[in-house]
Amino acid sequence: MKVNFVELIVGAIVLVVAGMFFSYAYQSNRPTHGFPYKVTAKFDRVDGILVGSDIKLRGIKVGEVTSLNLDGHKFEAVVTFGFSSDLGLPTDSSAEISSEGLLGGKYVAIVPGVNEAKIPNGGEIVYTQSSVSLETLISKYIFNSGSKDS
Repeated sequence: MKVNFVELIVGAIVLVVAGMFFSYAYQSNRPTHGFPYKVTAKFDRVDGILVGSDIKLRGIKVGEVTSLNLDGHKFEAVVTFGFSSDLGLPTDSSAEISSEGLLGGKYVAIVPGVNEAKIPNGGEIVYTQSSVSLETLISKYIFNSGSKDS
């Protein structure tokens, strides 16, 4: 049995490149919890939001979702955000779940308020707007279009 060294070297290079690709993909998709400034918000629905989802302020990523929990008393979704420590959000800021497009992923958009006071580390964003389900909107349009109210 004759060993072809060219095929052996090409195969080794392919394996090394594939390993580097998978390593990069794993590192880039892993949530980083290195955000020292944590803020929570309560939503009715958080469809499409996962741990590691982006937090954007005016279209710029400023943090990510670090945890998702369920409030056992009011049955609301409690979302914890992680930000860099230099971002001070005003107390009247709001958070809304937005979509990147018709079929795109979802992220949390922060709309800053105008208050001078800042939300402390571990504080809560009070004003929230939940996720809107595309299926619910379509079904409301279809089933309400046939009825004519006078």
